[in-house]
Amino acid sequence: MTELTNEAELKSGVVVDELVGKNEVRPSPRQRRYSRAYKLRILAEADRCSAPGELASLIRREGIYSSTISDFRKQKARGELDGGSKSPVVKGSPASADLERKLLAAERENRKLRRELEQSRLVIELQKKVAELLGVAEGD
Repeated sequence: MTELTNEAELKSGVVVDELVGKNEVRPSPRQRRYSRAYKLRILAEADRCSAPGELASLIRREGIYSSTISDFRKQKARGELDGGSKSPVVKGSPASADLERKLLAAERENRKLRRELEQSRLVIELQKKVAELLGVAEGD
């Protein structure tokens, strides 16, 4: 390695490139995947934690975040850990995107139908009031 002669080399990254290597590949972190049995075991252990600090100790021992336990609890509440389906839909997968599209379309249609229903109710109320003002009987 060359000797540093000025701060400009340090700031430009020349020294860093010499230390790390220009062609070095840095591994990207991989997303951890947990088995259903592991999730259920962790949830059972977390539920048994009652003294202050026990849950934090469990989290540190297992090398997970508290949000991971929250995610496990949400999955259990949705029934994904019951053993019903062998392969739940993974967020970000094509099946998940398709389900998301269908859900959004159904929600849009639901809002549209609710608006139409409200308009229909208003028209019926208006018709009743007009008939009442004109003295027209409803059964005629």
